[in-house]
Amino acid sequence: MSSGLVLPYVERLLQVNLPEKQRTLAEIIDTTIREITAPFLRSLSSLALKLTPQEIEVAGMVRNGRSSKEIADMLNLSVAGVDFYRKSLRRKLGLTHSAQNLRSYLLSLE
Repeated sequence: MSSGLVLPYVERLLQVNLPEKQRTLAEIIDTTIREITAPFLRSLSSLALKLTPQEIEVAGMVRNGRSSKEIADMLNLSVAGVDFYRKSLRRKLGLTHSAQNLRSYLLSLE
């Protein structure tokens, strides 16, 4: 599961004026997703990386197996923009001169 795919929508839900019961449910969903994805996010931050929020979001989607085209559609970016973030992630993760797959590396961070 990738929080980057779900949390932006939950955050949008929490910004609108929901009835109390629905707001409580959205808050529970938000908290649960954050708890589930916390180990992955801790792994990223434990690498002492300075990833931008956009890079973290792209990393979560890559980890979840999304293609560059799917990520571009979800984040309103061009495919070239997503490729830029992928290259930036590879550089920051030390995978630039490695044949290791970015998704495989991200999955190993759990």
